[in-house]
Amino acid sequence: MITNARSFLNLKTLSKIRWWVLAICLLAIGAWKLSNSRSSKSGSFDMGTLDLAIEATHEFEVYNAFPEPLVIGAVRSSHPDALIASFDTVIPAHGKGLVVVSVRPTCPGPFAAQFSIDYPGPRHAVRTMALHGDVRLPVLSHRAPPSAEEDLLISASEVLALSSTQDLNTPAIVDLRSVDEFQRAHLPQSLSIPLSQLKAITHLRSRPLVLVNEGLVTVGTRETVESLKKSGFVSVKVLDGGLPAWNRLGSETTGSDRHPLARISASTYLEAIARDDSSLLDVRINDSVLPKPHKVIRLSPSQLATNSNALNKASGPGQANKVLVLTDDGNETETLREALSQHRDSLFYFVDGGAEAVRKQLLQIARNQIPASALKIDASTSTKRASRSVAGCTSCP
Repeated sequence: MITNARSFLNLKTLSKIRWWVLAICLLAIGAWKLSNSRSSKSGSFDMGTLDLAIEATHEFEVYNAFPEPLVIGAVRSSHPDALIASFDTVIPAHGKGLVVVSVRPTCPGPFAAQFSIDYPGPRHAVRTMALHGDVRLPVLSHRAPPSAEEDLLISASEVLALSSTQDLNTPAIVDLRSVDEFQRAHLPQSLSIPLSQLKAITHLRSRPLVLVNEGLVTVGTRETVESLKKSGFVSVKVLDGGLPAWNRLGSETTGSDRHPLARISASTYLEAIARDDSSLLDVRINDSVLPKPHKVIRLSPSQLATNSNALNKASGPGQANKVLVLTDDGNETETLREALSQHRDSLFYFVDGGAEAVRKQLLQIARNQIPASALKIDASTSTKRASRSVAGCTSCP
């Protein structure tokens, strides 16, 4: 009898303990949920491929799993290229709202932005949303094949031979570059005449004309030649390779710079990349994503000075390799100039303004703010939708 009573009491006590344990567990779970509802939650969404400078709009659907309305106090972006277009300030109970973001990338390569959504009030929380993707470069394509431009060119050796004669076949050498570039270095007996003034000089129309430009043939070069022929000039040619080709013959130039580096604009660089008939010497420290030809040599100036065969390997037998030189900011250094002067078998063209100028030119092309006569852009906008529960949902990570 006494034994049965003790057993009954033990069972009753054990049952109470179990209930207490269950109650404690429930309280712990509730506290965890409350803490979880107040903590930050994050999610990452892949935007896929984005186009440089082209706006893409993305909509986040935000859900409120609470039984009362949820107020969005603010939405902030961590990236200057990602802006908050609009958002619903109040999300109804057990309802959903929208946060719309606008992304307009200004740099090619990987893209990542984070958005923080602030919910003030009793259920205060800060959630984060992350977007990432890859910003592609504009598709650059050349309008005319290189073979169509061969009739425009005259070699430096031909110009040198013709300049030694004094007859009707002696060409007039006209430098179309800027006055600053002309004063730095130019061919002997050449004239610095802007294209607009050259058309009005009638006594030169009957003479063979040799034009000196940056050194690389562009679509603009053909348009210049055709324009002069329409103005009455009987023979117009362009010096193939510009000053670097002239210097390669061992011929002297006149000007303030005894060892000039030919400079090309960012637009000429992009057209040369589209044609893919040049090599690239990349001496940048910051290896940002930019259009490049198939032949790329990455060397520091010090490596270039000691690795004399690096550029020669990029040239074909008996060919003068045209090499585009790309730096971060476009500044010439004595080390770089000295290193390049040791490579007589290559023609170097220094990108004026460096990688930063190329990036800005890409942005202008992508925004259609400049005439893209030699380049065409294949860019499209996209709108993607991302759905996510951000409040009071235990299924959210």
